[in-house]
Amino acid sequence: WIHQQLMAKGRLKKGWGSLRNDDKYESVASSYSPLDLFSLEKIRIQHALRCLFEHPQNNLRVWYDGKILIGHSTEELGDSQAMSILQRVFPHMTASGTICFQDAIVETVSAILMKEPLLSRLHIGQLDFIDTDGAILIWKHLVQLCNGDLNKAEKLVDQYQGNIQSIDDVVMDDTNTNRADGVGLKTLRDRIVSFREEMEIIRNDKKGLPDAKWLDEAYTETSELIGHLNKEESVQVLAAWLLSLSMCDLSFFVTLRPALTPTTTTSGLSTETSSNMQTEDSLGCLTVSQGGGAPPFINYFYSIKVVDCDMKPSRKLRNREEAETVMDGLKY
Repeated sequence: WIHQQLMAKGRLKKGWGSLRNDDKYESVASSYSPLDLFSLEKIRIQHALRCLFEHPQNNLRVWYDGKILIGHSTEELGDSQAMSILQRVFPHMTASGTICFQDAIVETVSAILMKEPLLSRLHIGQLDFIDTDGAILIWKHLVQLCNGDLNKAEKLVDQYQGNIQSIDDVVMDDTNTNRADGVGLKTLRDRIVSFREEMEIIRNDKKGLPDAKWLDEAYTETSELIGHLNKEESVQVLAAWLLSLSMCDLSFFVTLRPALTPTTTTSGLSTETSSNMQTEDSLGCLTVSQGGGAPPFINYFYSIKVVDCDMKPSRKLRNREEAETVMDGLKY
């Protein structure tokens, strides 16, 4: 949200914004939230997709037959063109106009994302329990534990990341093991979870913003808990944060095409079974009824591919610290 507001006020610039001759899209903040897209909740996923359609920026592209239709550098899609594509690709949608075309994409893509395990595998709620500010504080603490040696601290994080084979390798430990003071990573995570729960109560009660003094005290308390982390715990948290950063920065493509002719049966395919899931060797299949659950049915064959999912290097931590220092100097 803050990033979007800073862009809207001209404080931050994106290279893609210069691709248009006017700045009407660049000056409007997007309501899109990755938290909605990765929520594993269909309503929130659809809301995220609709926000992307409203302001694609550099977060959404739609191609048809090799030609880009929707994106930050494209003109608005006309009703006649939308209707033509709608009839060819989404014949089960009977309404007309651009909005219906967008609804067809939202409904179909959200159904695919709910059926496939992609989002659940990318779900980062258990990895990034700290934010950028917290990562920088832990990074500074790790550097101190390494006697101020930035290169040594980076090497420790990179080595840990190099040994990651699965998500389980970076799941936070639930015990403060081998701690004489009984304070460790679990204590820190429990305090952060407690803070978020308290913030949620304040939001739900609609009492406005929390008291500044309370926020400062919570920040100080959490910062002091970071000082109790040992070297291994600090490395583990930072590696998990970098992994979640990779997941936040990736892109994925969803390609789909309808079967040539409708069928009168689902041919044993159901969104509730794994028989029509995408595999390494075959496309996935989504079956849609043209008449409220009754025949005829249309099978959509689809493929999901993920790109830009390389592990982020530990150098990001040093760069983020420098970037945050610059951000602190901005007057918002």
